[in-house]
Amino acid sequence: MDKIKKIENHLESKIFVLWQNINRHLEELHKIAADGFDVPHYAAGKIADLNRERERVSDIRDTLEYIRGLE
Repeated sequence: MDKIKKIENHLESKIFVLWQNINRHLEELHKIAADGFDVPHYAAGKIADLNRERERVSDIRDTLEYIRGLE
């Protein structure tokens, strides 16, 4: 069970880091919009980054649920 707990902790920390990345991308989008830059072009790349990060969070959460079901 110790190994499972270590894996859970590792995955939870990955989720935390991914959410930090998502928030950073959102802050950058807000800053660019406030500065009046070409938001649509820049935003397309950032939105793609956000979607990838959210998919990774979802995959990790699914893995976490599976692992917790093993206990």
